Amino acid sequence: MTLKLAFSTVACADWSLERALEQARRWGYEGLELHLVDGQLIGLDLSSSDRESIGRLLRESGLGLVAADSSIRLLNGQLDVEVEHDLMSFLELAAEWSVPLVRVFGGDAPEGISNEDAMAKAVRILEQTSIVAEARRQDRAGDPRFILSRFHGRQGAGARA
Repeated sequence: MTLKLAFSTVACADWSLERALEQARRWGYEGLELHLVDGQLIGLDLSSSDRESIGRLLRESGLGLVAADSSIRLLNGQLDVEVEHDLMSFLELAAEWSVPLVRVFGGDAPEGISNEDAMAKAVRILEQTSIVAEARRQDRAGDPRFILSRFHGRQGAGARA
């Protein structure tokens, strides 16, 4: 795997995607981490025309995407199956845009659940989604993988800082 010098669109939240891509090329970056598109989080409710338009801009830029940030929280009060569905939908979007990595967030450990149990639940959700994604891959190279960011445990008895 070749490392690319890249920056995240979170660093230029008020820029359009076109401007972020243009500046990245001008400044000599080789890639971009897509966190915001035109100042908005990447939502699963993007229309097919928006998905295609964004994909076209990304391809035409000549820059590679190093990751896409889903803003999905694994521990968010939803049923595991609902979170898994959202993750699969985002993986499909990332595959359309040739994104190698998808960032997901752990979320907050629910009340009454130890940090260790909360982390185990987050890992189970990712493992289950990865099993389904792997079954759907059908040997397509380049499908995205997950990056887990920011698991927020509670401080106190049994918690690690």
